[in-house]
Amino acid sequence: MKGCWKFWTMFQLGSLENWLEAMAQKGLILVGTRYGIRFMFKQEKPNKICYIVDYRGYLLDGYMSELARSNWTMIKLSKYWIVWYKPYADVRPTIKTMLDEEVLAAVKRTIAIQLVLIVCCLLFGLYLSSQENYGLFVGIFVIALAMTYRLLRLLLYRAMVEVRNEL
Repeated sequence: MKGCWKFWTMFQLGSLENWLEAMAQKGLILVGTRYGIRFMFKQEKPNKICYIVDYRGYLLDGYMSELARSNWTMIKLSKYWIVWYKPYADVRPTIKTMLDEEVLAAVKRTIAIQLVLIVCCLLFGLYLSSQENYGLFVGIFVIALAMTYRLLRLLLYRAMVEVRNEL
């Protein structure tokens, strides 16, 4: 087993996938992660393996089983991030499922709800600041920031699915 630290962000998914594929071509096959940034590899013969980093905050059983039937294997990076991998010979495989439309519809509904909640929090926070209740204002502002972060993750996921559907 060989461990390797690799810091990555959600904006570097392509480079992370390319790095994992380059490691497989050197004979280092991903077996898991620790803390989402410590990648653990086992030494095998060099192989062509397609790695796809996926964000699935809302895992669907049908999605998971469809990919498993297509011989994709899953490794969890963190609570929401997954790496799918599959060996190949000539043509690099891609993940494309019929459930992406269902997932996109759910994500669009969740984005709308998040936007309404953020606006309500900000309006309530402005009301509290006008009442000079700054402690509650700061609390509401922190909640709005947390919901904004979740909204950004959902928007990223939506963009990932739409790009995948265009391929």
